[in-house]
Amino acid sequence: APLTGPRVLTVNRKFNFVVINQGIQEGLKMGDKLNVLEQGEVIATVQIEKLYDKFSAATLVEEDPKQQVVEGDEIRKV
Repeated sequence: APLTGPRVLTVNRKFNFVVINQGIQEGLKMGDKLNVLEQGEVIATVQIEKLYDKFSAATLVEEDPKQQVVEGDEIRKV
C-alpha cells in the first residue's frame, strides 16, 4: 500500500538531513519545525532548510539515538 500523509522520503546521514513529501503547496515555510513520529511517538525534530512545491529538505535538529529516523516515518508540524 502506498504511504499517505506527510512522510520522510529519504534520510541522508552523511549530511544530517531528511527529505519529506510536503512543501510550499502544503503551507510549509523556511525554518518550520516538524516532529518525526514512529507509531505515534515523537522520535526526532527537523527544521525546513530547502523548500520546493511538493517536497522539502529538513535538517535533523534532535533525534532519539535509540529510535533513528527511517524512510516512511510520519511527519507532523510542531
